[in-house]
Amino acid sequence: MAGWGEVIPDLILSFLYAFLLIRLLTTSDEYFKTPFFTFFIATGIYSIIAVFTYQITSQFPYNERFGTAYIYKTAHAFNTFGAIGATLGKTFIAIHRYFVMRTKDFTEKKRSRTMIMRLLCVQFAFPLMLTGPVWPASFVYRNGYLNDQIVALSSLNTLIMKAISVCSYTLYIICNGIFTALTSRELVRLRRIIGDDTETSRSTVVQQRNMFIIVTVCSASHLIKSMQQLAMGESIYEDKYPFHKNIVVQYPLVNGLATYSAPIFLVKLSANVRSRLIFSRKNRLEAGWDELIIDIVLSSLYMYLLLRLVTTSNAFFKTTLYTFFIATGY
Repeated sequence: MAGWGEVIPDLILSFLYAFLLIRLLTTSDEYFKTPFFTFFIATGIYSIIAVFTYQITSQFPYNERFGTAYIYKTAHAFNTFGAIGATLGKTFIAIHRYFVMRTKDFTEKKRSRTMIMRLLCVQFAFPLMLTGPVWPASFVYRNGYLNDQIVALSSLNTLIMKAISVCSYTLYIICNGIFTALTSRELVRLRRIIGDDTETSRSTVVQQRNMFIIVTVCSASHLIKSMQQLAMGESIYEDKYPFHKNIVVQYPLVNGLATYSAPIFLVKLSANVRSRLIFSRKNRLEAGWDELIIDIVLSSLYMYLLLRLVTTSNAFFKTTLYTFFIATGY
């Protein structure tokens, strides 16, 4: 089970990340209607799903006797869905940045809306298809006893899922490495062509440089996660369980780096994004954001309490009072 030191940072950072995505998604400003922000928002949603479902699988005990095994299996499937969806999204972001740099006017809206929607459909359908091996999986139990606490999916299904992860992340490393290098070359070419001719030219270079930094951070942080996933897959295949255990301990840190580094750099380097996050109290009250934020925070904590109560095997919480309390809470 995960400790509070791991859960609380994820809870806070995921909420802030979701708040950023909501602000970007609900704006009417055309600046945020480009393919980059479309992919960024979609990828952020998949990343939050992956983080949230990882905490569900690692924080709570599961047992077939109490029917919570279905929650474990569903959370495991959604974790795979979110992780691969985020990986695909970051690949689309890197490829899109290269083609923007290749255009003469550096326009962000060169691709048609139909093409973007097709890519979003691929980003949804492909990860969903890869969750297939999770549903028929059996379980590994603590101490080997049936109806004891569930530790993981069966060895065969775990190996299948890790093989899927290894293939996905290997393709990601190759694709993003190539397009990041090509984009870097285009940025150098741009700076050499434009130079310091005019204020507008310098502004164009700075904007493209900042976008390149954001995309590179997005790709590099996910590259670290990809390398860790490859090492985890190799350790399972070679039965190096002590090595595998040491890698798994580092997963929350690596996953946090891959999830939150891109939005942090986006906020830091983009004045337009910061303007969406910082607004006057008058506008905030008119939009009802104060009430929304309070409700989201308290509802998240309430949901966490209910999940802790429903997944415990302690007989003290199996009374009629707690049964009605949990049902009423939902």
